[in-house]
Amino acid sequence: KDARLALDFFIWTGKQREYRHDSISYTIIIQILGEAKEYKCIWQLLHGMRKDNCLITESTFAVMLKCFGQDGAVEEVAKTLKYMRTINCAPSAYVYNNLLNSLMKSSYFTMAQECFQEMLNTGCSPNTVTFNTLFSGFCKAGRMADALRIHSKMKSMGYVPDVVTYNILMNYFCRVGKLDKSYKLLEEMDGTGCAPSLVTFNILIAGFCRADKFEQAAKLPNEMIKRGCIPNAITYNTLIGALCSRADRFRDTHLIFDIILKKGCCPDASSIKISGSYKAGMWSQVGKMLEQMAEMHVAPDSSTYCILIKGLCRVGKVDEAFRILSMMTKINFLPDYISYSLLVDGFCKRGRFDNAIHLVHEMVGVGYIPEVSMYTSLIDGLCKAHQLDQALEVLTEMLKNNFMPDIFTYNALLNGLCIMGETEKAFELLMVMEEDGCAPDTVSYNTLISGLCRLSRLDEAEKVFMEMSERGCCPDVVSYRTMLDAYVKANRLGDVLKCIDNMLCSNCFPDAVMFTILIDYFLKVGKIEKFYDILDKVEGTGCATDNVTITTVFDNLTKSGRFDIAEKISSKLSKLA
Repeated sequence: KDARLALDFFIWTGKQREYRHDSISYTIIIQILGEAKEYKCIWQLLHGMRKDNCLITESTFAVMLKCFGQDGAVEEVAKTLKYMRTINCAPSAYVYNNLLNSLMKSSYFTMAQECFQEMLNTGCSPNTVTFNTLFSGFCKAGRMADALRIHSKMKSMGYVPDVVTYNILMNYFCRVGKLDKSYKLLEEMDGTGCAPSLVTFNILIAGFCRADKFEQAAKLPNEMIKRGCIPNAITYNTLIGALCSRADRFRDTHLIFDIILKKGCCPDASSIKISGSYKAGMWSQVGKMLEQMAEMHVAPDSSTYCILIKGLCRVGKVDEAFRILSMMTKINFLPDYISYSLLVDGFCKRGRFDNAIHLVHEMVGVGYIPEVSMYTSLIDGLCKAHQLDQALEVLTEMLKNNFMPDIFTYNALLNGLCIMGETEKAFELLMVMEEDGCAPDTVSYNTLISGLCRLSRLDEAEKVFMEMSERGCCPDVVSYRTMLDAYVKANRLGDVLKCIDNMLCSNCFPDAVMFTILIDYFLKVGKIEKFYDILDKVEGTGCATDNVTITTVFDNLTKSGRFDIAEKISSKLSKLA
């Protein structure tokens, strides 16, 4: 990491008795210096190699050109190529390919084309790797005109596209959604005698899955087998992942679980049999994939299990997901961080905090460091379950592990304190947030306002509302709705009207809930004309409502038997749509 220190050590070792640097050690230090952009030192070392009669190989130059190419150092590249010729070490296709690869990866496309042209001009014959390097770089960058020009050049020079060339083009077509063209390349490959590889089919399967064309993707493993190309874990993981990403497809999860556990981690074909009732019914296609994996003697890998865990968590099958995770650890497969994270979140949402906390400790035990978001998920769940003391214990553990709470953590704690009626502590927490450099946001203030209103401390809620605006935190529809609801419950008509006026002046538009609160209130106090006045004011602001709001208000009125005004109010609201 410290290039200068590495160079000092290199110089020191070179002075030791009975030791002499060779081309390999020179090349290593040149690479270190190149990555640190110490170009002057590189040239000094190169001259030192000649002075020490140390053989300078093309590998040394390839490393130099790779470093220069990554940085787009045009002059250094030209200088290196020229120097190679002066010492009768003409750049080979290997050297040019390394240079072109680094230039394309760093998006120096113009420079890459110039180097390719120089390669041709100096009589250095390109090979298939040369063309594929350029072709791949242009395709990844979406520069198809350049890519096709290289492809045409390749054919005109008598080079036949190989499986890598086809894979590059196929991958591009899949990425841009041109799956028909991608599939037609398979036919073209057959015509040229170029056999598709495992990678070829995996690219196609991934393309169909991304485009939500699972049926076409699911047919490809059979086609692979017919062609003598055996699917691997990546093939099946892609298909299973596509199934698990869609809750409407991910059915009969207990069946999947039975299949995957039938013979431990790697079921064999003879032991996995789907019962007749499932065969006749709507049993999971994931089960089919696992069966086929067993028949092909392809063992599910860590990714297979992690995909299943994520899919099960998405459809609420947390226990099944946890059992798969437990099985993974028993057979020395390490679940990934996301699997743990989803399970922790799933347990929290179901109020199973002991399970969630146990999982967090297990994660730490296997080397994962829980992120702030995971601690926040735990704290939020505990607060909502009125387990404030445990939430504070998690916060203590979080701080002990040197994780600072973020705005979401603080808001979860604020909510927990307000739910428990601990508004004084909520005010203290607001001060702690500011001391920690975490400015309260709209959610923070809304939570505190709501907590105060629930305790009928309306005057204090008003002060927080005013402070919110003064601190540059704009009240939103939730802020106004909370205050409006409190004013209505306190029968403070003047404040209700003032709240609506302030809201409209702030370009904040009432939602269906607010309209319903207002209609109910004005009907109760016999002042429905006030609501019509509000609608006129809303119309004057140029604000617009939506069909959901209109329908909701209309339904609420008709359910209450107020057919007399439902039509009139809906008609007025429709004018604002």
